[in-house]
Amino acid sequence: NDNDALYAGVIRTLRHGGSLVDLRLGHVPFLDKPPLFFWLGALVTGALGESELALRLVPIAAGALGAVLAARTTRRLCGSRAAAVFAAAALVTAPNYYEYARRVYMEVPNAVLGFWAFDLGLGERWKRAGFVAGLAFMLKSIPGVLGFGALAIAHLLRRRLPRVLVIGAGIALVVLVPWHLLAWHGNPQAFIDFTLN
Repeated sequence: NDNDALYAGVIRTLRHGGSLVDLRLGHVPFLDKPPLFFWLGALVTGALGESELALRLVPIAAGALGAVLAARTTRRLCGSRAAAVFAAAALVTAPNYYEYARRVYMEVPNAVLGFWAFDLGLGERWKRAGFVAGLAFMLKSIPGVLGFGALAIAHLLRRRLPRVLVIGAGIALVVLVPWHLLAWHGNPQAFIDFTLN
């Protein structure tokens, strides 16, 4: 898939003098996605060198974290160690999860952070949930906040919106707004063309 090469090119450009705010593929603006995945990729390849494995470590690590979260949440919700092991095994052997967790894609890291925000919200840890939802948004925009948004909608349907949920949403905004404002200020047309449209 060409996205592997595309995202690797953005990471390489970032590592070799690119801007943390105005992401580029070579000299072409690349503001299609928020920057967190590319920042993490540049950090890993900076530490380990530019290799296929180093480029894939972020999604691989996220895939492993997703299995741990699935097991933990399942154990907490149903109290069964066997169900927790089954949930983790089912997740990591699901064809799409396995495929996306080994590619230079942001889907699995995004889904795992979204699920983590959901899990934190289930435990009423709204400030942490908001922070993690903000990070998820910085990985892949709107899909990143679906877990947090699902909890907010569930509370709204019950007509009970905890004040700390609103604080968590505010924390998510504090995480995601600065880069968006800086990117818009630094390259307004590319920001409108790619990020908003």
